[in-house]
Amino acid sequence: MDLAPVPTLAYAGQVCFSCYRAPPQTEELRRCGGCRRVKFCSAECSKKEWKDHKPFCLSFSTLRQRPHAYLPPLSSNSPSALSARRETHRSQFLLEDELLTAALGRDQTVLEGQLLWREPRCRECGDREGEVETREGAGEKEGEAKGWRFCGGCKVVQWCCGEHEKLGSEGHREVKGADGRSQCETLQLSTEIDEFHLRHSLSQAHLASPSPPSLWIPTRRLSSPTHLPSSGGWEAYLADPLVARSLPTSPPPTKAQIYGIWLEALSPPISFLAALRRIPSSNIDISKTLTLHLLEETHQSLSAWLPALEELGHQLPSLRSMEIRACAPTTTSSGGGKGVPLPLCPECKAEGKERRVVSCGGVSAEGKAGGAQAAVVWNRSFAQADPDSPFWADQLRALLSPSSPSTPLIWFSLTAEESSDELDAVLSFARSSLPGGEEGVEVLWRPERNEWSGGWPRVDLWEEDGVVRRGEWSWAVRRRE
Repeated sequence: MDLAPVPTLAYAGQVCFSCYRAPPQTEELRRCGGCRRVKFCSAECSKKEWKDHKPFCLSFSTLRQRPHAYLPPLSSNSPSALSARRETHRSQFLLEDELLTAALGRDQTVLEGQLLWREPRCRECGDREGEVETREGAGEKEGEAKGWRFCGGCKVVQWCCGEHEKLGSEGHREVKGADGRSQCETLQLSTEIDEFHLRHSLSQAHLASPSPPSLWIPTRRLSSPTHLPSSGGWEAYLADPLVARSLPTSPPPTKAQIYGIWLEALSPPISFLAALRRIPSSNIDISKTLTLHLLEETHQSLSAWLPALEELGHQLPSLRSMEIRACAPTTTSSGGGKGVPLPLCPECKAEGKERRVVSCGGVSAEGKAGGAQAAVVWNRSFAQADPDSPFWADQLRALLSPSSPSTPLIWFSLTAEESSDELDAVLSFARSSLPGGEEGVEVLWRPERNEWSGGWPRVDLWEEDGVVRRGEWSWAVRRRE
């Protein structure tokens, strides 16, 4: 699997899990013969993905062969009966999550976890599509359950029968949220943005050869991180020749798609640059190299906005080389330590600049935090982390212990409350677990809202896994020298 983001429809089994296309552009989709969780349009696509898909396929197949919780026939479609059935599924699912990890022999990757968590289920009763296939009188076509249907609007929400669709249709298609959109309309926008990402990957991949295709964001050299298009300035922005040449033209992008790209992709680099410039004695504007530790991130979790970090190079003319170290607890070093090269715009490529991403197990796994301008956390939580996991404790010791290099830790959160909670948790850890205590930690700035956040056009109607991807608040600390 390359760095391109996996579309929602691929998790829902509506497109090929390799090329992300569906009939009539492809042959009929067929389930993977091993796990029966994903679908492919051809033997070629299945073979292409096998190396990456194999660990999940074998483990998921083993998981599905074990006895499942007994699910008696539904005596009625009353709210209480449906709720009880969903609760049975919920308890069984939590066990499956643990069993999949055991079958893999390691923690799940982000992609593997998403395949489990987003397996198609009936919205009303929670039955899996695979369970419905075994009912008497299953569908005539291979892989189709009798009565199984999906919403024709979003193609994501699914039901096991017509009766359950009638029960859930109003709540899915008609009930409006605070943003004025139904769940169906919100999921349709998410799907549109998925398609927009993929069109960029396909249309711009030749610029990045031989690097893997990835999301190519609408890019331009911004005059200042704070001078982003306002809600009334998008038409002029889209007319900019440098922007226009990077946009797919058939079909043309909608304003909502452009908003989504900016919201998801460009908010991290703009935030990072503003924070790096705030660090006392920062030389970021004249530095030729930039190295950042991104904590609790992997290739997959970074895929949506990793290419947008090129905007840092556009903002920093002296910058020649950028290395992003994706630090996650289950990750082993990639590429022999050299990392994976990332796409460059034609101008940067002609100037001989370079960017790469390196996977590692964390700052502590590198043996030192030195060589990096900062360690960055983007919308992650230490305050609510698993207390039995050593990952965050190891990272904080590597960054803030008296013997550590003085590498700043910059933490971004969605809200003021979350930002304060995370800083309190880190300082509490310092008091209890670091040799220098809290006195050994210098607070560079306490939770503040990013200056540019308030001027952005809001896109509350589009979410990813229930969270709008914006780091509106930040704080920073480092080891006291």
